[in-house]
Amino acid sequence: MILAYVLIIACSAEYIALNSTNHSYPYRNTSPKDWLILYTNNPSGKIEQEFLNASQSEITQKLTFSLFNCQEHLETCERLKITKLPNATYVSRGLVKEFNWDLTYDDFLEFGQKISMPQILPVSSTEHLRRFRKFKSAFMLWTFPEFLSGVRKPQDIEFEQLAREMHHTHTYFGKSQAEGLFQHARVEWTELPAVKQHGIDDAYDYNITNFDRDSLRDFVEKYKYGMVFNFTRSIEKEVMPWLKGKLFALAAIDLNNQTQTGRYVGHMRALAWGLRKAKDFRFQFSYLDINIFPDIAEKFKAYEHPQLILVDYRRANSTAYYFGDFPVENETKLHKLLNDTWDYKTSANYTTPLPKKCHSCGGIPFGGYLVIASLLFVVGLIIYIIRTGAKQKQD
Repeated sequence: MILAYVLIIACSAEYIALNSTNHSYPYRNTSPKDWLILYTNNPSGKIEQEFLNASQSEITQKLTFSLFNCQEHLETCERLKITKLPNATYVSRGLVKEFNWDLTYDDFLEFGQKISMPQILPVSSTEHLRRFRKFKSAFMLWTFPEFLSGVRKPQDIEFEQLAREMHHTHTYFGKSQAEGLFQHARVEWTELPAVKQHGIDDAYDYNITNFDRDSLRDFVEKYKYGMVFNFTRSIEKEVMPWLKGKLFALAAIDLNNQTQTGRYVGHMRALAWGLRKAKDFRFQFSYLDINIFPDIAEKFKAYEHPQLILVDYRRANSTAYYFGDFPVENETKLHKLLNDTWDYKTSANYTTPLPKKCHSCGGIPFGGYLVIASLLFVVGLIIYIIRTGAKQKQD
């Protein structure tokens, strides 16, 4: 989603063609520009054309776009060990940073817009706050009004540094000293200074009041996607490593089906709200439209909808538990399912039992084949004994 914020529009983004001769320029620490380089072997492809179209936008004015043809300059791409094409790289003042966005026009545009924005967005009106809350992941530093703030505090410095380091990610940072916004954001004077999570998951009102470098970073890393998020290709690269150590509840649905969306997303959010209130952060919730993102659905083996999938990322080999159309409207039952899975329990109380499926197994494990073979042998032996006994009686 492209969200215009506070930008001074001066000109469109810059496009510079790169080749083997000038390729090293973006990687020099003397380069004053921010570069987004798309390495490709098909300059006329769909992704490449969307990249070029995004480079013409006025809202990406501070980012330099460059297309590099690996077909014509194979040695350079081999030296950089770029094998998977197309591949995007972000370079800021000579430092290479991972581009964890999708290769689409919308993502190129939003990324360019984010890089062109201030690293910390000033929030001084209800309209600013409304726009800020629409970002997928957003953190606000609420501090004392300007007439009370005095000199810059350590939390200002730490917050600014974190915003600078994460400027190329999906996470946005803002700062407000507007006393008139405190009530809108449920901020109390006694909490100040405070950092709160104000993204799409704003209802859960995460906050931290004790500032130090480690606690601030841990807080942002732990809650950057809240408790419930929409799983899209845009955030996939950032989300997957983030899920490590979590029990992940994924609803495979069709977002165009209002009944499915209302049941699964609505009741997941309701349960998450209760868990948040109880300070229980063990579970992560998400929903995926398997029609829009069939490639992501394939990774989770989500072949039907609606379906509830629990994936345990606490072990080295993640294990997925598959359920059909689970009665998520029964939040007590859903909560019990999550608790039982957390404790590695299975229960006969569910409509669908807990079938284990390891993502890395790719079919029935070898031990499974031995069990099946043993059962077939026993069944065959029983049939043989019955037939032999019947034959002896006839004789």
